[in-house]
Amino acid sequence: GGNGSAPRREPVGPDGCVGNDRQIVTYDSLSAWNTNFLITTYVRMTFQLACFDDNPNTRFQDGYKTIRLSDDVQCDSQPCMETYPSECKNLVGVPYKPKQFVGKNTDTAYTYRAQGELGTYRMHGGYIVSFGTTQSEAQGVLQDLVSDEVFSADSVSFVFDWISYNGNLDTFSYNEAKFSVRATGMVEKSLRTQALSLQPSDFGGFYEPQRSQSFYMFMAYVLLVAYYILVLLSGLKKQLTVSADNGQAGSFLLDFFKSSLWNVSDTISLFLSTQVIFTWLQYTMHMFLNEYKFSLNSEQRYSPPNNDEKLYNMVPRVSPERFFWEDMYVFLQFENLESTYSWFMTLASLNSLFITLKVVKYVQNINRVKRVAGALGKN
Repeated sequence: GGNGSAPRREPVGPDGCVGNDRQIVTYDSLSAWNTNFLITTYVRMTFQLACFDDNPNTRFQDGYKTIRLSDDVQCDSQPCMETYPSECKNLVGVPYKPKQFVGKNTDTAYTYRAQGELGTYRMHGGYIVSFGTTQSEAQGVLQDLVSDEVFSADSVSFVFDWISYNGNLDTFSYNEAKFSVRATGMVEKSLRTQALSLQPSDFGGFYEPQRSQSFYMFMAYVLLVAYYILVLLSGLKKQLTVSADNGQAGSFLLDFFKSSLWNVSDTISLFLSTQVIFTWLQYTMHMFLNEYKFSLNSEQRYSPPNNDEKLYNMVPRVSPERFFWEDMYVFLQFENLESTYSWFMTLASLNSLFITLKVVKYVQNINRVKRVAGALGKN
């Protein structure tokens, strides 16, 4: 994770050595203290093109010369281009090769990546566009995209995502804005942000004491879940004895849940609690979370593990393009972390409901509560 200090401007060469003529530019700040920390890319865009063919219905050919072959789904979250033929037509019927897209006016050869290859959003495939790290770079790229008519009916999806870092809280945020063009022409959008800590139990600026407390609270939570699992197993054992005495040992689980609805809610809550624990451990034990740190020192700067370099077929470390693909690798890892953390939050939120029900179960057995509830019931 970060160390609470912003990256500094320093010349870095293609091989990562300080002193070359390539510079890491100063980063744009957001709000009070949110910064970009990647070398080549602050905002990344992934877009997928549409595939059309001649309209076979002669009745409507005059008004609709072509029909879209792309599936009418949210392509911003799916690899729609993977099913395309080697040659398609655009909206007006001009043939083109969907995986060899060249800008209409700038002659830019956009970078296509297939599904499963490093670079695109969630590795769904499509074309990658880097908006650079400064406002002027981003404006130049945007002008080229508009000039090349990328933002048109000839595209089916656009995903903008970026990662920022807040040094005051030692917290990262993964952000995405997704747009999907349906076959009807309707544009569906989705915006979301997820805050992430790569050091969830320490650091965090003025929030560091709370992080430490959260760690100890989590350990207490694990012990309590273990205790209630033993309580549940004890109840199941007693129910097995009772069912066996009645000659129905095979149905003791059904008897256990039929005997009280609280047994059902307790079991669901414990199941969710174990899933919460395992998901949190999966998040905190993620290799990238424990090893990543940003630094402009070539000897300390994070580099993807050798196995991942081979897996994603990354360019050599001496290549001028190396920084860009390292940034794409960081995007991928934050996508994975964000997915795990979002699932953790979903499970934890759902479990809160059943924990609340469990509290009601025990509170109603308190004598004072019984008297108050009884008085209210009479009224």
